[in-house]
Amino acid sequence: MLSIFDGFRLLTKPGLRRFVILPVLINIIVFTGFLFGLFQLAEYAQAALLAWLPDWLNFVSWLIWPVWLLLALILLVYGFSLLCNLIAAPFNGLLSEQVEKSLGYSTPDDSPSQSFIASIPGAIVRELQKLWFSIKWLVVILILSFIPVVNLLAVLISAWLMAVEYIDYPADNRNIRFRDFLTSLRKQRLPALFFGLSVVLVSMIPVVNFLVMPAAICAGTRLWHEQGYRSAG
Repeated sequence: MLSIFDGFRLLTKPGLRRFVILPVLINIIVFTGFLFGLFQLAEYAQAALLAWLPDWLNFVSWLIWPVWLLLALILLVYGFSLLCNLIAAPFNGLLSEQVEKSLGYSTPDDSPSQSFIASIPGAIVRELQKLWFSIKWLVVILILSFIPVVNLLAVLISAWLMAVEYIDYPADNRNIRFRDFLTSLRKQRLPALFFGLSVVLVSMIPVVNFLVMPAAICAGTRLWHEQGYRSAG
C-alpha cells in the first residue's frame, strides 16, 4: 500500500521541484504561527485551571497535561494542514496535475495549468467543502481526546480526514463532485486509512512536517490512480 513516503520519493523528480517551493514556504509560515498560538493557549489554559481549582487539587492540572498534549498534537496536525491547504489550494491542484504528468497519467483538458487564475475560486470552494465535511469529525475528535484509551480512535479519524484531503486533488481537477469522490473512497477504505495514518504520523516530526503537504499531494495523487478511485468520475 502507498504511504506518504512514496510522495517524498516523487518530490525528488526534477520536473516537480519548482511546484513544491511555494507550498513549503506556506507550510513554514503557517506552522510557526500555529505552534506559537498553541503554546500561548496551553499556558493560558493551565493558568485558568490553577486559578479555578482549590489549592489541594492543583495536582489535577498536571494530570490534564497528557490529554492536552494529545489534543494539541491533533490540532497541530489537522488544523495546521487544513489552514495550509486552504491557502495553497490552487497551487496544490497544479502540483497534483504535474505529478500525473510525471507518472504518465492523462490530465483533463481544463486542468489548472491551462487556466490557473480561473481555477482559483473553484479550488477554494472545494477546500471549504472539505472543511464543512470535517467539522463534525473535529467535534468527535475533541470529545474523544478526553477519554483515555478511546482517544486512540481520534488518530484513526484524523487519518481518514487526511486521506480525504490529499487524495481528492486529482478528482477536483476533473470536476468530480465531492460526494462522488467520497463514495469512491469509502469503497476502499483500508488503503486510504493506511495512507492517511502515515500522513498523521509524519506530520508530528519537526522540520520534516514542512514537506508533508507537497509529499502527501504527490502520494495521494498516485494512490487515486492506482487504487482506481478515479472510477468515481
